[in-house]
Amino acid sequence: MYYRVHVQNFGWLDWAKNGEIAGTVNYGYRMEAIKIALVRKDGDGLTPVGTSSKTFDTQAVYSAHVQNIGWQDEVYNGETIGTVGQGLRMEALKLDLYKPLYSGDVTYSAHVQNIGWQDWKKDGEISGTVGEKLQMEAVKIKLTGEMADHYDIYYRAQVEELGWLEWVKDGKEAGTTGKGYRLESLEIKLVPKTEG
Repeated sequence: MYYRVHVQNFGWLDWAKNGEIAGTVNYGYRMEAIKIALVRKDGDGLTPVGTSSKTFDTQAVYSAHVQNIGWQDEVYNGETIGTVGQGLRMEALKLDLYKPLYSGDVTYSAHVQNIGWQDWKKDGEISGTVGEKLQMEAVKIKLTGEMADHYDIYYRAQVEELGWLEWVKDGKEAGTTGKGYRLESLEIKLVPKTEG
């Protein structure tokens, strides 16, 4: 038995057979039509190729509070928050997981001017300061629970005087401490461990 489905925003997907998934997972798109075909075991008839389903992978979603701007719009997996080349300080960060496939949290801590490392925050809480005119200087981010078993979280900072620093992951420091350099922008992405 072969079958294929028509899905909102994708149209017709390829043929699936004998219990395989046909449709989407974690997109929230509706299935709008289905075709079903019986095929002889000797192989005569339908010859399906390709992919019969699409799965939306979990993403990091995050935003920054920036000097003279305030809160920026949220961005996703690998996009830049903050500013580049404008000399503006990042003051706070909010970070969460969009459509997580497993249990667990994303946790993060900001190193802030005149304060140092703050307590760990999670799931969209504010790390850093708002309305105090203090710059973030570094950040650490890590996953917990089953999310940490299946994903790594990578991030990199763009820092005053230094520009973009190397990607780090899973709780390592991105940015600087003890130098007084402002963190100006940040990129964050979840990577499945199978792609490591």
